[in-house]
Amino acid sequence: KLNSDPLYLFTLLEFYYQLNDKERLAELIEESLSQLPEEQALTRELEYARFLFRELDEKERALEEYLRLSTAYSDSLAVVRELELIALELSHGRLLADALSKEISLRTDPELLTFLHHQLAEVYEKRLGEPERAISTLRALMNLRPDWLYGLEELHRLYQAQGNWQELVSVINREIGLIEEPGRRIQLYLESARI
Repeated sequence: KLNSDPLYLFTLLEFYYQLNDKERLAELIEESLSQLPEEQALTRELEYARFLFRELDEKERALEEYLRLSTAYSDSLAVVRELELIALELSHGRLLADALSKEISLRTDPELLTFLHHQLAEVYEKRLGEPERAISTLRALMNLRPDWLYGLEELHRLYQAQGNWQELVSVINREIGLIEEPGRRIQLYLESARI
């Protein structure tokens, strides 16, 4: 059993760090974290995954650990947020989309849900090249926030890019109902008439 004295542990970690013995360093961290009380298990396991990712630069191993944690603690926002950060750092669009989708399922705040849906739609469109999924995500958002003009404008842009004229006219009509600026409303009426 590892000596629980913090100075001893720090000295030992520093020693293996100087030797660049990443394997033994990871073992020591894992062993020291395992000595935390059971109610701190998630904290312990997240710290270990962070250590693998940030300090040891073992991205694949850390990613495996995060994915394992996301299964073991499927309702943990802490794990989901960590996965989002890792996915961003690794430029892993699919993992980011999955993590954002999971976070959406765990949240209830309308403002935060608006932001998360918008982020997810952007990931689908720009990182994964899946405009249909971006549209689906924005439509789900518009069910939550039917008066969110920016979401309608994004749907407008996507439907226009796809040539989906029927849906575009529907979105334009909703935009007209929300926009107060007369000049912009006239532009939308004209655009709708041309379609």
